Formats: sequence, C-alpha cells, structure tokens
Amino acid sequence: MSTPVVTWATIRGYFQDSDITHMKNVTGGSLDLSDCESVQHWAKQIYVALSNQVMPPSTPWPQNQIDDFKAWMDAGAPCPPAGDA
Repeated sequence: MSTPVVTWATIRGYFQDSDITHMKNVTGGSLDLSDCESVQHWAKQIYVALSNQVMPPSTPWPQNQIDDFKAWMDAGAPCPPAGDA
C-alpha cells in the first residue's frame, strides 16, 4: 500500500484566510501562507510551530494535517509549475 502524495493544493487548503492575513501582518509580509514558495522557504519553522500548536493562530491543526505538512515538507515541499495553482 502506497502513501498518497501530499500536494500544495492540500496544504494550501489547510490555511484559512485569517491565518494568511495574520502571518503577513506579523512577519511584515515575509511569510505569505497563500504562496507555495513562501511556505516552502519557511517550511521548517512552520512545521515546528504547527507541532507546538502555536500556529496557525485561528485553530491548531489536528495531527493528520500536521503529518500531511511534514510529508509535503519531507518530499521537498514541491510547488506546482508556474501557472498551475
């Protein structure tokens, strides 16, 4: 039995609009949770915050979503090709 591949679309779907706005505000725009490359750049820090349930600010993720994020990160945090979102 193979493990399903976790895509950016799955990860993006976990972030609420309020999470995106909050993180843009607290990072001066450096972290945009709606942008794959931004999340890719910050993936390790995001994973630590998710694991410690201090992120996202709206509601902590359940363990299965944290596991999905880790799987996506461990796969290289692949972003879709430009134009495919």
